[in-house]
Amino acid sequence: MSTERLVGSFDPGRIIALYDGHPVPVGAYLADVAHLAAHVPPGAFINACVDRYRFLVGLGAALSLGRTTLLPANHATETLAQLMSHDDHPFVLTDEPAMHGAHVVAYVDARQRGFSADNPPVAPDLVAVRAFTSGSTGTPTTHDKTWRSLVIGADLAGERFAIDGSALLGTVPAQHMYGLETTIMLPLRRRVLVHARRPLLPADIGAALQELPAPRRLITSPVHLKALVDRGQAGPVLAGVICSTAPLGEALARRAEEVLQTVVEEIYGATEVGSVASRRTTAGLAWHLYPGLRLQVAAGATAIGGGHLAAPVALEDHIECSDDEHFLWRGRRADLVLVAGKRMSLLMLNEILRGLDGVQDGVFFVPGRPSDAPAERLCAFVVTTRPEAEILAALRRHVDPVFLPRPLYRVEALPRAPGTDKLPRAALIGLYDRQPYQMELWFPAGRSFFADHFPGDPLVPGALLLDALVAGYERHAIGRKVMGVETFKWLKALRPDVPARAFFDGVEGDRVTVVVRVGEEILARGTLRVPRSGRVDGGALV
Repeated sequence: MSTERLVGSFDPGRIIALYDGHPVPVGAYLADVAHLAAHVPPGAFINACVDRYRFLVGLGAALSLGRTTLLPANHATETLAQLMSHDDHPFVLTDEPAMHGAHVVAYVDARQRGFSADNPPVAPDLVAVRAFTSGSTGTPTTHDKTWRSLVIGADLAGERFAIDGSALLGTVPAQHMYGLETTIMLPLRRRVLVHARRPLLPADIGAALQELPAPRRLITSPVHLKALVDRGQAGPVLAGVICSTAPLGEALARRAEEVLQTVVEEIYGATEVGSVASRRTTAGLAWHLYPGLRLQVAAGATAIGGGHLAAPVALEDHIECSDDEHFLWRGRRADLVLVAGKRMSLLMLNEILRGLDGVQDGVFFVPGRPSDAPAERLCAFVVTTRPEAEILAALRRHVDPVFLPRPLYRVEALPRAPGTDKLPRAALIGLYDRQPYQMELWFPAGRSFFADHFPGDPLVPGALLLDALVAGYERHAIGRKVMGVETFKWLKALRPDVPARAFFDGVEGDRVTVVVRVGEEILARGTLRVPRSGRVDGGALV
């Protein structure tokens, strides 16, 4: 079987990384790879190293041993435990002191870093990494990437961005496919060096860039780019910015180019296919495919093949081909919502919301809806200091009233995955569950049950009120069924034709507290029991 070497553009003296304030030549990197490979247990790696150089050494050690690296979406205990159930119970390689356990291996620097010219072979068909989708539209799925596909992808991206000779700083984690392809594979395969740190705050990004030699390039996401631009300082001279993980609005791209005085380009890709196209956002909306890749559109579905892809892969996106090399992206298929017979893209709604004055961040959300079902309503979360009424009034000027969020929740922050712009659906469901909810109650006097309850002194039956509360809450928390009534106490009776309002707290564990009021007077209070470990969504627990 033919083989490839671990490091391309091989030169033992070439600087591959800036680690702990010092430049690391390829020869020293290969010595670190050999040292780690000699001291790890058998089995696949779960590479959870935060430091980018340590991740790079861990990946190299796994490849030199012919083993697969699993890429965790985050470092949560539950996430790592799920990965450890794969295959032959892989071990976790980590540089975080707080992480420990029977299958956890702490990264330890070689006491005396040597120098090696031994560039280990890697079988092209080796499953080099097993990547996991972000879960932004549902349950994460796995995708295997061969060494050959990663190498070809790195070469395509390197040529597209004329990357050779650059020094890279990434704000995205190496475990994310975008971070892996740009900040790990490019230093391995091209004449590129990478900073080991992953700064997130604007001041830290500026300081890390200052440590790199020119020409410098920033590998980032729209959220981090916006924070950097809002700071309003250009910082060190940049040869370019590459952005991905979420669509970059034209307004933000233009501001970034003005403030940072550089070119901002985007990568289009997905975990399923890796990066496949790019564009300069301020120059037009069309995406330019990497050489050798081609789109196949039939019956409204789109697949992409060629290049680093062994076979065509179906895309979960709406694509409009302009010609053989260019296309327009119209959003994810799961992104289109139908409300009151009208269709709208969540992507467009999100861009409108985030573009409003005074909005730091925001997202529309369809609670509990199976992907192929019409939405009863939309809600939205927004990070802002502006009153809710002002945000809704501003939205009303841009969108059809049927798409206005009901309700609009003001929150301190969105639960974005660390290092990326991704908003996993499970995290949004959790945020939604924690929000309070209100509903109106009104029982007209003409209802037949008042004749017997009670003649001459009509009262709303307690059982009927409870049914209304349960039904109302289940309409709000679509898919979360009320399992029972924990407690419920009447303090005063509710009369016909008297408007009341029920106030539900956010979910705590498996309990929801409800209070019924008429004006400021409390009529009743109680606690409902709901499922603890998730929400039933279209028949599946997500």
